[in-house]
Amino acid sequence: MLWLYLFGSVVQMLIGPKQVIPLFFYAVVSGGVLFVAGQLVPGTLNAPPLLGPKAGMIGIAVAALTLAPNYRFYFTETFSVPISIVFAIFMILILMSTGFYLPMLFLLAGGAATGFAYIKLLKSGFQPSAWMYSITDKVESWVTPSDSFVKGKKTKVYDISGLAGKKSANSNTKDPQKRIDEILDKINQKGYRSLSQEEKDILAKAGKD
Repeated sequence: MLWLYLFGSVVQMLIGPKQVIPLFFYAVVSGGVLFVAGQLVPGTLNAPPLLGPKAGMIGIAVAALTLAPNYRFYFTETFSVPISIVFAIFMILILMSTGFYLPMLFLLAGGAATGFAYIKLLKSGFQPSAWMYSITDKVESWVTPSDSFVKGKKTKVYDISGLAGKKSANSNTKDPQKRIDEILDKINQKGYRSLSQEEKDILAKAGKD
């Protein structure tokens, strides 16, 4: 859970929470397929039962490293560790846990390849998670009231005249994408904790969109 939290938070922060579950799912499936294929190699029969989300974990870790190879984990304001060092420690521990059993190495390779490929597909404009959320959006639409139904309901009228000044004050903002790039640069240099609440809100909204 610690590794999932560390690497998953980076993935969620940079490409949005909707990418974490599909990425984990694809990594587990591809790792499982290669695990089964690895058992066909002579001398690897009678394999132990597959336990734990190792393929998904390494998929998330590789995705985080691919997304931000210069990212640093800030544990205090003055102490930080590069993501590459954390990843190296993670890999040593997870390899030791496999006992270097060939099918398990196949499983890790499948998860790692999936994490790398997932990020490359996203950067090329392809959305590997689109089909999953099209299904959930369809189900949600079945239980969401239509616009005509909502308009038919009586609604309260609120006085929003006092908000005019606030709206005009916030109208002069930077280009959204430029602002997001500046925030990501700040994260790479100083860590997520250095962000103001406004910058965190902007990043969270961009991830949802």
